[in-house]
Amino acid sequence: VEGTIAAASNNAVGIAGINWNSPVEMIDVVGGDSGDYDLVQATQALINGAGGKKLVINLSLSGGSSPAFEKLVADNKDKVLFVIAAGNQDQNTIASPASLAQTNNNVVAVGSSFGTKDWYGNPTTPGQRISYAGWWGSNTGLGLTLMAPSEFVATSATRTDASATYEFGYYDSFNGTSASTAVVTGIASLVWSVNPNLTAGQIKTILSETAYDLGAAGYDTVYGSGLVNADAAVRRAEALDRGFA
Repeated sequence: VEGTIAAASNNAVGIAGINWNSPVEMIDVVGGDSGDYDLVQATQALINGAGGKKLVINLSLSGGSSPAFEKLVADNKDKVLFVIAAGNQDQNTIASPASLAQTNNNVVAVGSSFGTKDWYGNPTTPGQRISYAGWWGSNTGLGLTLMAPSEFVATSATRTDASATYEFGYYDSFNGTSASTAVVTGIASLVWSVNPNLTAGQIKTILSETAYDLGAAGYDTVYGSGLVNADAAVRRAEALDRGFA
């Protein structure tokens, strides 16, 4: 996730992160390990650490929401954008907490689209919603905001011993809506970096309005507003910064 968002780039090593000039902080909320935070603790820590700066919080997960978390989302509607995985259950319901995108303009629910081939090497139509019989599929439903690529090369870090020594490398098929969420997070931070005067809700609007339309014309519950378009979104944010409507 972190590598997709911000891997060091222009260094002839590995992959290029989407916004490698953005500072990144990771807080573990998955797995129930000793010392892990819950979503409320992690969100508050990230907000505190941002020190009033604009913040994009990536949640490549589902579950863990609570009234206290929902209040944090609502109370930080201008300066914090939450980019959350729509879920991999291949069902017509957006997983929680991505379902908060239905009622919060600072929440983006992200689904997954194929590239030119699937996990098994079979040709696919670029942009098509990812769905595998008996395995995983990108959730659909009310609140789905955007689609983004999945099943791509990403960085990896594997713990090799109890002292937290890591072996760093690359994974050739980072998949699921978690992967797509990291793509949108990187793009959202890139868009915000060219126009920091925008609110979180305006970033969501720009990403939605500049997306490449897929499926039925306009917004639909299978593809949301379409496939995220980094170039168009950045240009739109720059135009607004220069006073163009």
